[in-house]
Amino acid sequence: MSNELDGYFSETAYPSLFHERLTPANLSAMARRHGWAAPDLCRAFRMLDIGCGDGLGLALTAASHPEARFEGLDGMAEHIARGRAFGAGLDNLDLTHALFDEALAQQGPPCDFVTMHGVIAWVPPLVRGQAMDLAAQRTAPGGICAISYNALPGWTDDLIYQHTVYNLARSKDGSGFERFRAAHDQVRAMAELNLPGLGADVADRVEETFAQMPPDYFPHEYLNDAWQPLWSADVKAQMAARGLTYLGQAIMDRTRPDLTLRSGQRAALEEVEDDIYRDSLVDVIRNTRFRIDLYGKDPQHEAPEAFDTTWLVAHCDADVELMVRGPAGTIRFDNPAARGVVTALQSGPARLDRLAEDLGLGLPDIRNAVDCLLIARLVRPAAPPAATEVAEALNTRLANSALTPQGPDILALAGAHGPMDARAIEVALHATSPADILSAAASEPVIRARYLASDADLDDPETAISAAEISQEVRRRMIRLGVAVRNSSLPEPRAAR
Repeated sequence: MSNELDGYFSETAYPSLFHERLTPANLSAMARRHGWAAPDLCRAFRMLDIGCGDGLGLALTAASHPEARFEGLDGMAEHIARGRAFGAGLDNLDLTHALFDEALAQQGPPCDFVTMHGVIAWVPPLVRGQAMDLAAQRTAPGGICAISYNALPGWTDDLIYQHTVYNLARSKDGSGFERFRAAHDQVRAMAELNLPGLGADVADRVEETFAQMPPDYFPHEYLNDAWQPLWSADVKAQMAARGLTYLGQAIMDRTRPDLTLRSGQRAALEEVEDDIYRDSLVDVIRNTRFRIDLYGKDPQHEAPEAFDTTWLVAHCDADVELMVRGPAGTIRFDNPAARGVVTALQSGPARLDRLAEDLGLGLPDIRNAVDCLLIARLVRPAAPPAATEVAEALNTRLANSALTPQGPDILALAGAHGPMDARAIEVALHATSPADILSAAASEPVIRARYLASDADLDDPETAISAAEISQEVRRRMIRLGVAVRNSSLPEPRAAR
C-alpha cells in the first residue's frame, strides 16, 4: 500500500493509544514474578520506545515518572509531530523521527526499559531484523526489553482474510479506512458463500473490533505489505542470537498454569523437555493471538519474595465478583485475602507486603490472592509514588484538548503511581465540570457522542443527574488509582503508604 516505510502503511497516523502492560510498573512486576531482577523504579531510570507512534503513552509515562528519562523514535514524521505536541512541556521526553537503521547508526545510550509494540509483525524481515538489532543494542545490562506482536497460531485463520483484504483494497478508492472497509465488505459477501478457505467467523471477529478501535487502526493492521504473525519460538531464537535472554511474558496468566490450564493440558506440557517449545505449545493450547515477551541482557535471578514489594492498584469496586474465566474454566476466589486486598485498595495504591501487614494475613495467602486478582485484571501493578505536579499539568492539558471537536480521544491519565487506563469522561473531568460538558455537548455533536451518547437527550433532567453521578464515580476511581488531579471539583488522592 505504501513504499515510504518499506511497505508499512503510512498514509495516516496510527491512533493515539496507551498500552498499560508496557509501562515500567507492569514490566518490572512481571519480570520479578518470573523470578528475575528488574530495574528500580525509585531511581532515575531510562526508557526507549521503538516505533512509538505519536508517543501519547510515552508522554503519560514520562509525566508520571518526572525523575526518569524517556525516548521515543518512529519512522513517521506525522507521529513525531503529534507526539511533540502531546509532550510539550515535558523536559524528560525526547521524540525522534528516524528509521531503525538510522537509529542503529546513532548508537544511543543504554536503557533500563526498551519497548516495541506490534512492529515486528508489520514489517519485512530486513526491517524486523533492524528493529531487533536496535532493541538489543539499546537494552542495558540488567535492563528489560519488551516486544509485543501478533502471534501464531491465534492469527492463523486471519492469514487468508488479511491476504484477501489487502489485495482487494489495492484497487479501491478513498482513505485507508475506506479502502479497507470496502475490501472487508467484499470479503464478508464472499464468506457468506461458504468458501472453504474464507470463513465468516473471521469477518465477524473483525467487525466486533469496529466498535472497540478507532478507524485508523484497521489499515495499519491489515494493509501492510509484509504483514506476518509470528511463532514465539522464532522470535525467541532471533533475540537469543542478539544476546538477549527470554524472561517470560508480561501477561500474568502465563505465570500460573495451575489456574489457567486444565490438568490434562499441564500433564502434556510436563512431557515436553524443551522450555522454549513448551511455551510455544501453550500458545497452541490457548490459540494465542498476541504476546508481550520480556527479554533481559545479562539478567540476574531474584528471590520470589522480591515480588512482595510490588505496588498494586485496584481497577474494580469493593463489591466486585471475584472470579476469572479462562481455558481452565471458571475459577472463583472470594476468600478473605482476595476480598481484603480489593477492599484495602479502594483507598489507593499500596504495596503487597504492607497489605499483608494491614490485613493481618500471611504472605502466602496474600500472594495467591494477588495472583488471582492480577490474572482477572481486577488489580494491576503500580509504580512507587512520585511527585504529581507534572502529571497534573499534562492531564489538564490533554483533557482540554480532548474537549474540542477536533481533539483526540484520550483514554489514559498520568498518575502518582504511573499512567492508568481511563474512560474519555474521566479524562474530561480533569479539566471541566459535568455542567460544562453538557453545555459543550449541546452545541457539538462530536462532544455529545464522545462523552455521553450520540442520542442523549440534553433536555432530559435525568441526563444532568447521570452526569453528576458519573462525576461522583470518577472521584472515587481517581482516589483508587492514585491519579493526579488538578480540577478542584475532584479530590486529591490520599497520601501513599
